[in-house]
Amino acid sequence: MLALLHCHGRKYEQNDLVSLVVNIAERNFLPNQTLLISSTGQDDANVDLLLGFINAMTTWTLRVERPDIEQVDTTYGGHYKIGSYVILVGGTEDLEQQRDELMSKTAWSSQARFLVVVKGKVDSPESLALSIVQELWYSSRVLQVVVIVKYQLYTWFPYQHCSTSNEIVQVDEWSTLFPDKTLSKRHGCELTVGTTPVEAHVIELGNDSFWGLEIEYLHLLQHALNFTVKYRKPGPGNNFDRHFEILQDLQMGRVDVILGDFPLHLHLMQLADPTVPYLDSSLKWFVPCARQASRVKTVMRLYTASVWAALGGILLLTSGCIWLLGRRSHQPPSLSRVLQDVWALALGVSLPQLPHDSRLRALFVLLIWYFLAISTIFQTLITSVLVDPGRNKQIATFEELQHSRLKYCIHPDTERYINTSGPYLADIKLHKEKNLDMIECTSRVLLEDDMATVAIAYLPEYFALAELGTRNKICTLEENVFQISYTMYVTKGSPLLDKFNRVIRRMLEAGVMQKLWDNMKEAMRKAGVLYACYGKRSKLHRVPGRNPEWMLHPQKCSVMSFSAWKPAAVLNLDQQ
Repeated sequence: MLALLHCHGRKYEQNDLVSLVVNIAERNFLPNQTLLISSTGQDDANVDLLLGFINAMTTWTLRVERPDIEQVDTTYGGHYKIGSYVILVGGTEDLEQQRDELMSKTAWSSQARFLVVVKGKVDSPESLALSIVQELWYSSRVLQVVVIVKYQLYTWFPYQHCSTSNEIVQVDEWSTLFPDKTLSKRHGCELTVGTTPVEAHVIELGNDSFWGLEIEYLHLLQHALNFTVKYRKPGPGNNFDRHFEILQDLQMGRVDVILGDFPLHLHLMQLADPTVPYLDSSLKWFVPCARQASRVKTVMRLYTASVWAALGGILLLTSGCIWLLGRRSHQPPSLSRVLQDVWALALGVSLPQLPHDSRLRALFVLLIWYFLAISTIFQTLITSVLVDPGRNKQIATFEELQHSRLKYCIHPDTERYINTSGPYLADIKLHKEKNLDMIECTSRVLLEDDMATVAIAYLPEYFALAELGTRNKICTLEENVFQISYTMYVTKGSPLLDKFNRVIRRMLEAGVMQKLWDNMKEAMRKAGVLYACYGKRSKLHRVPGRNPEWMLHPQKCSVMSFSAWKPAAVLNLDQQ
């Protein structure tokens, strides 16, 4: 009888535990997503009962993970990742084993909602719950996790302070098991940002201070979310090595965010989570602009070659006819004089003596009317040519570039990026000019007519203004090599991602990046005054003692400041 009562008691206990899990799932798990149930394989009764209840609800797509079941991994995309997890464990050791198995799957998502159910006897429920949430956080960056121990529900809020909290909280109401555990404001807490100097994007000013398009964008994020920034720079090396080191720092947890010329790329997305792209550009071919055409060549193009040949033929033919007819007179003209007279008629100049023969007079009248028509058209066209001779044919397509006699230069980082996306550069027939940096390359393209380059769309304009001090027109091919979008990256599963995306979307709607770029160009145009201030042409970011505050001193060098424009729609997040 005692054994029978014990069995019934265990059955009722199992039913209560399953009912609790089902109730939590119904209230808190998002519908129409995949729900994964993981167990150790030693609790078949609980799993079968739980599957029966959840399957009857037809709310989620179910997946089951057990050691005794061979799994076939899927290639689900981001929209089909797991939305919720129910993990049945006996302790932290079971959790580690099941976590490693789940993380090896393609559909793993650390941003899902996790419900960890602990079975068996536990001496200290709070300590065990804290160790479970910390294990999931430090190993996988899982934030949304609730632990059931002895029918008590525990969770934690790691971002209530600047440092990670070590306090576990017992949840009293099921309706708020998975609240937003990140703060809408960071209360001035510090975020470590990994970055490296990149032209236009990130410009180092010294003393761990930076400027540039992406830095100004980060400052707006900083103002909106109220956090402080600590920069971490990589060691010396080329641009590729520095970016690779920054990415390693992000994976190792040394930095919270990385930025600075990081494109939205599949290889990077496999290592870190990107924010919403905030800077869209394209990779384009920049070619010399067409030069002013030669006036002599333009005049020669007024008529086609056949018309010029016809005019010459008529001059010679009529000269020969007049000379032959004039031989019958008492004083026959010489051939040279006849040629001079016909040329005078062509130019509209009167002759010193009219012919006396009727046939010569008839031919003379025909020539006058013919040359009058030709000269009228010619004078009309040549007037416009003398005012504006026009320009030579502009290289507009990739096919025309291939058949030109230009050389081309390219930055090594741009070349490496293109090569990772396909064999585009291998098909180029132009001769590659090596040992040219970006400034020399841009200078050759803008100021001479023998060089082309492939670069991000806005960079040549930046170099022209900031480095060369010129506002020459910049010409490109009609088609793009390909589009490119820039973004920040955070650690896989970082709770910062949603907060950053929320602010970035609003800044995109407000056109913040375009405004920042316009301000930057305006600053560089007005920085021409720097030549007078410092006595030489210098890079903006290499002017001694220069920082963004120099823009606020109009008596020296007055330039617009980025920070003067902060859209209220972006900054007043709590009101939206």
